[in-house]
Amino acid sequence: MSTKKIEIRVQGKTKIHALDSVSSKWVPIPCQVASGSGTKPGTTKDLGSEETLEKHRLIRERTGTGGLAGSLNLHPQRRVYLDRSMAIELPYGPFWLARIRNVNVVFRPWPVPETSVVPPVRQLLVYSDHHLRDTFGLRDGQIVDLEVPLKNLRRPSAFELLQGATRKIARALKKASRA
Repeated sequence: MSTKKIEIRVQGKTKIHALDSVSSKWVPIPCQVASGSGTKPGTTKDLGSEETLEKHRLIRERTGTGGLAGSLNLHPQRRVYLDRSMAIELPYGPFWLARIRNVNVVFRPWPVPETSVVPPVRQLLVYSDHHLRDTFGLRDGQIVDLEVPLKNLRRPSAFELLQGATRKIARALKKASRA
């Protein structure tokens, strides 16, 4: 696989250097930026805690990215079916490689799937070496593309497709009964 170096400049200043995989196919998944629980001292996500530092050290060691600069909560705008066999397994759950605006990131579904088949994903926790909200000026409610290598995705089963169709019909019937 060949790579090329990407340099992102914001207001004339170099913000990020990233490696972009040229040979693989990337699938953009539109996601809405959502707020998290915060990173203030004393909260469950205290960035300075020993537990958090160790967690990010292990993520970085195993994936090559996902340092302490930041995490981002995303809600996919369509169903995402992940291939668990392509995940990087860590004690905190499975992680997949991706990118946002050519910045390498890792992500995991939330809640963490307990089965070998990952159900359709509703929320993603994205980890990066860069504080993505600041770097790209992202705000809650904005749509951003999470680009995932095609090999990390799987086709939904016939049962999952039927389940999704059944939910849509039930919502339509409920809406029609209100009118």
